[in-house]
Amino acid sequence: MPLLPDRLVLNFHGLGEPERQISDSERRYWLAASVFAETLAVAAELEHELGIRLAFTFDDGNISDIRIAAPLLLQHGRPATFFVLADRIGTEGSLAIGDLRDLAAAGFAIGSHGAAHVPWTKVAGRDLHREIVEARERIAAAAGAGIASASAPFGLFDRPVVAAVRAAGFARLMTSSGGLAVADDGLVPRVSVKAGFDPRPDIAALAWHGLRIRSALRDRARRWRYAGRWTSSTAR
Repeated sequence: MPLLPDRLVLNFHGLGEPERQISDSERRYWLAASVFAETLAVAAELEHELGIRLAFTFDDGNISDIRIAAPLLLQHGRPATFFVLADRIGTEGSLAIGDLRDLAAAGFAIGSHGAAHVPWTKVAGRDLHREIVEARERIAAAAGAGIASASAPFGLFDRPVVAAVRAAGFARLMTSSGGLAVADDGLVPRVSVKAGFDPRPDIAALAWHGLRIRSALRDRARRWRYAGRWTSSTAR
């Protein structure tokens, strides 16, 4: 594990114009396709300049994942993980079973974002089992691929949520805690990209040395508080 975190996980939601009804609060997380293309175009240069590694994830399973994001990622040779909501598979504006299989066949990872896009911190018992265990099974069956990662809806998590995700055998739980990550398994912070994102200055600001020091302290403290020694070697 490096002394300072060097992994910046950028999390996207939708690209271009939504093909389903969305709220004003959700629209804040939609990005112009041209901005995502620019992000990929400058990624390698920024990694070299800033001494970081960039990772790309997508939440919610929007149809723009395969129509816009995947072709651009393939063009630039970038891997990504697409986190899917089980209840939205095949619905208007969302990925269908064939889309999930095409993404997996192209070498992208498929992850679980749960079933109904509810905060996992607000459910328990049978409902939490549906969100974490059953949703994973449904998404894996639809994609025809293994599911190693989970993404907490709204980025919210607590000890019971982390314990349930860990007990289900996931290698990692992606959050929206911000900052850089010290490892790519266990409890992993991400930065949620919002409308107005400007790749070059914004990524440089996120990788500022002082913020990396702060991230090192916050990420390690967060891991010990919520997840203990949770790494991929301890996941099933």
